[in-house]
Amino acid sequence: MAMKFFNEKLVPTIVKIEGASVSISYRRSQVTFSKEAVELMKLEPGKSFIEVGYDEDAKRVAFKVSTKPGESKAKVETFHVHAKNIDVPVIYIASYLEEIPGIPRGLACRYPLHSSEEGYFYFDLSEGKEKVKKVKK
Repeated sequence: MAMKFFNEKLVPTIVKIEGASVSISYRRSQVTFSKEAVELMKLEPGKSFIEVGYDEDAKRVAFKVSTKPGESKAKVETFHVHAKNIDVPVIYIASYLEEIPGIPRGLACRYPLHSSEEGYFYFDLSEGKEKVKKVKK
């Protein structure tokens, strides 16, 4: 078998997602929200609750924010990121992540967040960028 060298333009780093985004870690059963996403969705840890939806045809995951708790709603909590010494809003949705076939099961993934005219927020599974795990030296 002959060696094949790449001819496409080299992209040296993973493209950073600008603006509102969510990160999903299947292993930790958590969804974290960027600062821009918090502002867009008007999230308040301890006061906001999120319904999660999935459109199998469009391969989209949706979030609907509420101030009322419910059995099928995830409470927005605070998660402390020790490496950056910051607090980020988080929801834990293990049983829902298991039901969504396009969620990566390995590394965490970041997705750009969009708002809909119907009043919910969503991301397309096809737009995800895997987060590279940093190796400690």
